[in-house]
This record gives sequence, C-alpha cells and structure tokens, in this order.
Amino acid sequence: MGELGKLPPMIPVKVAYHPVNSQQLVAAATLDAIRSEVSAGTIEAHVEISFKETDEVYTQSFRSITPDPYETVLANMGIIVQSFTNILANGAGRATIDEVNIYIADLPYILHTEIKDIISSIRR
Repeated sequence: MGELGKLPPMIPVKVAYHPVNSQQLVAAATLDAIRSEVSAGTIEAHVEISFKETDEVYTQSFRSITPDPYETVLANMGIIVQSFTNILANGAGRATIDEVNIYIADLPYILHTEIKDIISSIRR
C-alpha cells in the first residue's frame, strides 16, 4: 500500500568509519573440502541522534565482534532508531529525528568472543 504525493523530508545520516582492522582471508585446502574463514575484529560504534523538539542529543555506544561490520552496524542502528519511531516502544512522546551521526572504529583485535561449537575427541 502506498500514498502518492509529496515525499517526506529526508533525515541526514553521517557515518565516520575508521578501518583500523584489515580483514585477512585464510583459505585452507584439505583432502575432501575447501575451508575459508575471515578473521573477526571488534567494532566499536557511537551513535548520536538529534531531535527537532529538543536540543538534547541522545547518545548510545555498542561493541561487537564481527568479520562484517556492515551487518552489525545496520542491525544495531535498526534497534536504536526503532525505539524512537515505533509508537508502542516510544515512551518519550513526540520525537522527530532531525539528524543521525554514527562513528565506527574497526579494531584489529577481539575484545570479547563467544564459543560457537565444542567438539570433543575423547576416546575410550
């Protein structure tokens, strides 16, 4: 469903990306498979959102490990912006986003990690 007519005003979004991490692609060939893996780094991001109704600026930071910063930042920004645009989630009342600034640092080391899979090779 759509509506014809004047387009709504656009919200300026500024992104500053500091690619400190250079991703290394490692490919290893074995007898029956080819494996490729991308080494992850840490993404540190800081978000600033300005509103038309107030001079106060909302700020939030997040950190994640990922080999793909685009998807991580996009997912986190969706959650942050939705808290102001979703009528059911917005407890602040009227909040018209005026400007969004995102600062991203892609660090060459992992500050935290999570275990995805454990393979035990205990033989009896």
